[in-house]
Amino acid sequence: MTIPTRNATADIDRLRIDRERPRRGNRRRNIAILATLFLLVAAAVAARMRSGLLPGGTIEVETSVALRPAAGGAGAGGVLTANGYVQARRSAAVSAEITGRLMRLYVEEGSRVERGDLLAEISSENLRAQVAQAQAEVAVREAGIVEARAERNDAENELRRETELKTRGLGTDSAVDAAQARRDLVAARIELTGQQLVAAQAQLRLARAELDKAQIRAPFSGTVLRKNAEIGEMVAPISLGGSGSRGAIVTIAALDSLDVEVDVNEAYIGRLRLGQPAEAVTDAYPDTAFAARVRQIVPTSDRQKATVLVKAEILRPDPRLLPEMGAKVTFLDEAAPARTAQRRVTVLEAAVQHEGETAFVWQVAADGRVARRPVQVGATTNGRVEILSGLEGGETLVSKSARPLRDGAKVRVSA
Repeated sequence: MTIPTRNATADIDRLRIDRERPRRGNRRRNIAILATLFLLVAAAVAARMRSGLLPGGTIEVETSVALRPAAGGAGAGGVLTANGYVQARRSAAVSAEITGRLMRLYVEEGSRVERGDLLAEISSENLRAQVAQAQAEVAVREAGIVEARAERNDAENELRRETELKTRGLGTDSAVDAAQARRDLVAARIELTGQQLVAAQAQLRLARAELDKAQIRAPFSGTVLRKNAEIGEMVAPISLGGSGSRGAIVTIAALDSLDVEVDVNEAYIGRLRLGQPAEAVTDAYPDTAFAARVRQIVPTSDRQKATVLVKAEILRPDPRLLPEMGAKVTFLDEAAPARTAQRRVTVLEAAVQHEGETAFVWQVAADGRVARRPVQVGATTNGRVEILSGLEGGETLVSKSARPLRDGAKVRVSA
């Protein structure tokens, strides 16, 4: 009987363990896990991008501005309207009292200064030398007085001895007279030196006063409006300033007392009186009215323009108001002095959102992100909602958004 032969090598191969198969299975499982994690992260990123909280997730919006009504014309409670400019009631072009070279300047435009603050210094080496010389002269005179007093004591002692010797019959009249003359001479020298000391002290005060003039100080509290000179330039008193030197070093003004100066036609000046309420609207902030009153009616007329200068005082100075701003003043009828206080901020109706009983708006900040601002709303007129509280006017608000908003979302204004 023939036994079939078997391939021993094939049998051994069948008994070998295949280690590659489970390794391939693990790789597929890892890939599946990574793909699942990637999808989850992508979904989260997409959700935050839709909210505008990630770069690239900017939400496109349309915006509008919260408005505060400007002053009306004469037909809206006003009796007269005139144009003019904002002026500081107290301003000064500060210059040096002596001629010299500007060595130090301690302020810039916009610097706030108090009365007596050091603004600048001019070269003062010669003035300091004069002060030192005057101090030395005072010291010399004081030393001379001390020396003369010591000599006077010696002279008085000598006079006392000579007088005593004469009383005992041991001295002579001539010796007594000589001692007395010496004492009187020393006393006169003390008097003379004392007067010289007074003169030297006066000279010292004068030298120090001249040195103080090298330091330019603020005459009153205010704000620096202009810097008229630079370090290294020659400066001089304004009345002496020539083509080769500067006059004013800085110009300062007290911004807590502002007027709007307007020219009023002399035919209408009878409509105005001192203390009359008014409103001022600047060209820079046409949506904001500033309460004012007539402070002064200048008692003269400009014959060429046939106008009278009227100064309207701003009652509540605002940091936005700056000298030389163009402004329009509406002088109000006394029968409606509270019209300014009744004005409210208004916004587009589409800018107001509601969440239950709460009303709010989305305000766009300078960095392009939005913030939720709760507001109290009033009446709605011609598509605009009156805001009783929560806004001051001038804020940029979202009136339409492509997607829902949340605090801190990045937005882009659509063209």
